[in-house]
Amino acid sequence: MNEIIAAATAANAIFVLLSVGAAIVTYRSNRTHGRVQSLIQVAEWFRRTQVKDARKAIYKLDRDKHRKWNDTSRENIATWVGYLDVVSTLVLTGDLDRRDFVRMYGDTVFRTIYVLAPWLESQYATFGSQYLKSTQIVLPKLVREWDSLSKKRRFGPDGNYPRELTIAWSSKQKIDPHTFLQDNAVRQFLRK
Repeated sequence: MNEIIAAATAANAIFVLLSVGAAIVTYRSNRTHGRVQSLIQVAEWFRRTQVKDARKAIYKLDRDKHRKWNDTSRENIATWVGYLDVVSTLVLTGDLDRRDFVRMYGDTVFRTIYVLAPWLESQYATFGSQYLKSTQIVLPKLVREWDSLSKKRRFGPDGNYPRELTIAWSSKQKIDPHTFLQDNAVRQFLRK
């Protein structure tokens, strides 16, 4: 009788372990599927005409003249940073993989934030400290990811994620992870 109880207890323990293992595999699969779906959704958002046009307009702005930007520029900025803050929230909650996002859109995010940083910082007086809070929290993590990816030999035609990004082709101005985070306007936007 004791042998039957011992065998049943052992079988029950094995069943519990297999059930826990199956639950973990299911959770990871669902999480991965959710992250893939989030990345696809972000790609769809960023392909919208309004968002693409906003980004193109931002690339043409001169950050040193941010006090003179017109209403159309401000509307483009509002469109872009609105989407960017939602995406930053997805990264914060783990619903969007940070590395995958940087691989696909890091250059766009870093270039636009660099251009917009002086103006974004000036908006705290209007909107308060919660303004673009998710973006403020996530941005340093995205930059660390950029730094890490640019040191690895596994991405792009030459094997690297770009170490330097060109801000504007007309000026040939470039940034890298270090100069980005050391920029005064970026630091002020991040409240560092």
